[in-house]
Amino acid sequence: MRRNENQICPICEKEDGYPFLYQEGVPVLNNILCTSFEEARRVPVGVLDFYGCAHCGFVWNNAFDENLVCYGANYENNQSHSSVFKNHLNEVVGEIQSLMAYKPFSVIEVGCGQGYFLDLLEVWGGGIKCLGFDPALRGRRETTHSLLVPEYARSDLVPPSITAPLLLLSRHVIEHIKNPYGFMLSLLALSPEFSAIALETPCVEWILREKAFFDFYYEHCSIFTSQSLSWLLSRLGWKNNFVKSLFGEQYLLGMASLDFLKKDEQEFSSRRFTELLSEFQRERATFCERWQETLNQWKREGYRVAIWGGGSKGVMFANMLGEVSVIFAAIDINPAKQGRFLPLSALPVLSPLEAKDAGIDRVIVMNPNYFDEIRFLCNEIKFAPCLIAI
Repeated sequence: MRRNENQICPICEKEDGYPFLYQEGVPVLNNILCTSFEEARRVPVGVLDFYGCAHCGFVWNNAFDENLVCYGANYENNQSHSSVFKNHLNEVVGEIQSLMAYKPFSVIEVGCGQGYFLDLLEVWGGGIKCLGFDPALRGRRETTHSLLVPEYARSDLVPPSITAPLLLLSRHVIEHIKNPYGFMLSLLALSPEFSAIALETPCVEWILREKAFFDFYYEHCSIFTSQSLSWLLSRLGWKNNFVKSLFGEQYLLGMASLDFLKKDEQEFSSRRFTELLSEFQRERATFCERWQETLNQWKREGYRVAIWGGGSKGVMFANMLGEVSVIFAAIDINPAKQGRFLPLSALPVLSPLEAKDAGIDRVIVMNPNYFDEIRFLCNEIKFAPCLIAI
């Protein structure tokens, strides 16, 4: 199909949209818990129609339909079973403590998951009062210093105990939102007391630079560069902001505070960004063909192959390869994912011990950040597959 060029960027509002990725038939949710092969094969699908803005570096899915996406209790994206990811969360906690000048504060987290990060933040910083919202939260939770509500964020649900200094926190939510600017305005309207903002989100520069072709998916309809995240914060009125790369440059942490003295100037090359989009577009088909050939060769040689990672990267990689895929299973250390099936590809999700018992001898590691941790875990259980970093 013919696609519209010169789309208007939702962040900087320039008519600088460059189309670079189109794919039909992708799952609209990658982290739902499918209980059977049949359920996994019947999941709703959508279209990827990604554009990149040459002016600010923002990337968005022009075909995203928010009516197709429904987050509930069967949505599971907890990564805190990994010590590598726990170390990352501790780093984010440190950044937030610094942002809030290491003093007691209140925090509203929008998209709190099952509350793991707020629990961590509360333990690290005595006197912190926490309020979390998430429709995927499995039940309301209330303690002396925290309240977690299984709802979308609303001002009438903010209790009087949440007072200044007040941090607005949202981690890995804004990439799921079609209109990030309007969404952030609605969050800032939750309270007039906000004195700081912290937003964590994937970095599209890393995806493009590393040719992580499986890292574009339906849920993530809005993906930022450091420049476009800074631009969003400035447009919201928080002109003194700072954007930092984390987790091996895979994530961005955008922070703003009334106490910041100056804006962190982000370097951005429009020409280089456009080159990255063109390279990505050009090399994507070759990537799929190469992996299909490799997997078929392994099948002829009698190897049993699995991917390590039952999250979005694994879901998209399996589905990119189509019906010729000869992947036997996915492996994940999250107990909630084990015994379930990946959306659309319907690959069964095994624990590491189950993968060992199944005779897996080739493992494709979906995220290089976890490679050493996976190797250590395999050694501990005397599981010796050949590990391949994608």
